[in-house]
Amino acid sequence: MKYLILKSSLFNPEQLIENDLDDRLNFKELYELQNLSCVEISNTMFGVYNKLWDGKYKEIDKEEATWGSLLFSELRDVAKVWEADPASGYEDKAPVQVTPEIKTHVVNFMRTFALELIDDEYEKRFLSMRSATSLEVESWAIQRHEAKEWLTYGAVSGHETPFLDYLATNEGKDKTELSNKILEKAENFQDQLSQMLVNAHKLKRKFKNATTIWDLNILYEDYLGVLMPSTQAVELERTVSEDDWTRKPQYEVNVNEYDF
Repeated sequence: MKYLILKSSLFNPEQLIENDLDDRLNFKELYELQNLSCVEISNTMFGVYNKLWDGKYKEIDKEEATWGSLLFSELRDVAKVWEADPASGYEDKAPVQVTPEIKTHVVNFMRTFALELIDDEYEKRFLSMRSATSLEVESWAIQRHEAKEWLTYGAVSGHETPFLDYLATNEGKDKTELSNKILEKAENFQDQLSQMLVNAHKLKRKFKNATTIWDLNILYEDYLGVLMPSTQAVELERTVSEDDWTRKPQYEVNVNEYDF
């Protein structure tokens, strides 16, 4: 079996299979949050979908996937999880002692899941910031190179600028004016990109440095729009009172909306 975190859009829920008689056909979703899922998939089924997914997944170990999915954000030392009851044939909640080892698996799962969510969101923002086709993006490097070439060497032989010549003629602009404009736009883009990279790195560092479920719950609520357990919100005085779990205005959460 393999345990993966991947975009929920990469598979159709109708493709999910749980076969007790032949686990070679198993493909089930263990956990879903925002636009990501944690799935358990047999090696056979992985072979079917692997090429379609083209490496767009994060593989984790069984314990991390199992306990993380079952006890995500759980703070209690004794929790209840759904288990199959052979006597009745139904599922019922059974108590589980949440040992330090299990908590470590949950922390690793929550941290990994958060980092995947953040990477996915910043990838979307980067693609949106470019707002151009792949071919146009590739041309930016050529434009920057030729603009610098022209401003440095002018019409000196051996420093041809064919693409810049075409753009200047097509747009009816002076080559020097156009070159300066290209470099200005390139610098603005690089500044935006640099700031995005800094912000992403800082946010990911917060999650990487978190070592407890308690701390991760705070980060999930503050940045990823995932409410922490009500008992924790009460203890942190984020609620109106201890017996009213309505949030104070400054701690209201737009569920499933990122705040970064």
